Amino acid sequence: MKRIIITIYWILLFCLLYLFPHYAFSTEYYLDSANTFSGDGTLANPWQKISSINSISSGDAILFKRGGIWHESLLIPSSGIIVGSYGTGTQPILDASLPVTGQWTKKNSDVYSTPWPAQPGVLLYKGAAKPSITTLGFASVPSSLESGAILLQLDGIYSNLWVTSKTANTVSGISLFNIHEDKKIYVRQMKGGCEKQWSTSLGSPKVVNSPKGLTQPGHWYWADGTLYLYSDIDPSSIAVAVGDKPYGILASGRNNLIIENLTVRGANEVGVFLLNTGETIVRNLCIRSSGSSGHKSGLLLFNSSNNSIIQNSIDSVLKNGIALYAEGGLTRNNTLSGNSVSNVGAAGITLSSDGNAKSVSSNIIEKNSISGANALSYDGAGIYTLFAGSNMMRGNTIRNCGSIRLRSAGIMADGGTLPLTIESNNIENNSMGGIAVSDSGHQIINNRLMNNGAPSWDSGQLIFFPVFAPAKNCTVTGNSMTAGLKQSLLFGASGSTSGHIIDHNAYSSAERVPFVWSGASMNFADWKRKTEHDSHSTYTVTVQEHPILSHLDIFE
Repeated sequence: MKRIIITIYWILLFCLLYLFPHYAFSTEYYLDSANTFSGDGTLANPWQKISSINSISSGDAILFKRGGIWHESLLIPSSGIIVGSYGTGTQPILDASLPVTGQWTKKNSDVYSTPWPAQPGVLLYKGAAKPSITTLGFASVPSSLESGAILLQLDGIYSNLWVTSKTANTVSGISLFNIHEDKKIYVRQMKGGCEKQWSTSLGSPKVVNSPKGLTQPGHWYWADGTLYLYSDIDPSSIAVAVGDKPYGILASGRNNLIIENLTVRGANEVGVFLLNTGETIVRNLCIRSSGSSGHKSGLLLFNSSNNSIIQNSIDSVLKNGIALYAEGGLTRNNTLSGNSVSNVGAAGITLSSDGNAKSVSSNIIEKNSISGANALSYDGAGIYTLFAGSNMMRGNTIRNCGSIRLRSAGIMADGGTLPLTIESNNIENNSMGGIAVSDSGHQIINNRLMNNGAPSWDSGQLIFFPVFAPAKNCTVTGNSMTAGLKQSLLFGASGSTSGHIIDHNAYSSAERVPFVWSGASMNFADWKRKTEHDSHSTYTVTVQEHPILSHLDIFE
């Protein structure tokens, strides 16, 4: 009943806004970044700066002129307001970064420095978002350690670093996590086409600041009030900008909002942040180039419920595209629909909590398009859950996430996830697998899974794995699964193969033994006989090449 009432509310509001626009607002306030005169917020004399907004009430509208750009953040001042645009042309831009206009000092052939007062979360180099480079010092670094390897901390935490270069006693790379100096570092590296973990540790690292770690254009780090940048040309002659503010738009404790038709970029932490916010529509935003500080997301719902996030474009953010999170509160009954998420450092969409899974539940993730997720982080998915409740994921398209070295599933239910409904999704060419689940009771129905998995890992179109709690008692029906060479259809790790209902699926594979169950590989006939699954399913032998799993990395 509550959802019906909410739906009726938004239908009536839509009618007021679009059928009778001149009667929708108590007052309309206008902003034009090109207005150099002292404005009063009217259409004839708009404000220039967002900071001029000083008296907004429920029912009012804040409208930004198309074609304008503001190097400011917008703190939503009241509940019940509309934030949008007016005029013609490109969307207004709320840019939380600032161009670097100071003098660059050349440190060596390709490294420059300039004063910068605070540590940024993102740098834009020639328009592309770049993460900082972390350099770790060790007693020594083995010559066998290669660029592209993954450094992992696994002692009660999970931090990783993707290696870009090394010296005799340092290793540099990209990390979206805090590296702890009291935890040992282990190496996972490709050997013979497969990922292998070294049995011995490199020891505990020490985070150091060294320009030797900057080896490619756009590599940077900050230390003691100075920004260091690797550039193959004088950075004074190109566009370089640095995150200056934590958020592009922040709605804290505000409800019944409409935020639409804007571009938000360059935030150090979060592009658009809904904190303790409800009954709000966020639509047709373009969110780009947010950084790797704080909550590290393009769009974040934190303890926020009953919101609609629809038809937004999230691109080139350094960590998560869209994040739903709860800590001491609830993030429930939100709908994410029709959004496009591409080229993000970690998950395209992630749902997680501080450990209370039920606090992030009853959310609908539908008809979203996700591509190129997990481009900077070692382990994740296009849609990822951790300590999350029962949520619906349906009708999404997830493609080309991860790479040969950075493993990514299309959808992953990691530890502490309550039963999910995963229905009618199209999942293709993701590096670790199509759908990967732990815990029990998931409904995996009518999905199309195709060419997921790289030979780097044991993987498959559908993976049951024993992390935190083994995957058990799942229903897998009506799915279409196609595996190429060196890919599995179903992969069930030992301890994660009991209690499932698996039937009425359509399988096709280029491999002779594409079913892997408790360590044994088998063909379709043996699979049915030994597991008593899929008595009504079909199987077709195909002839195809292994798909090329590219790393769509806009950050390099």
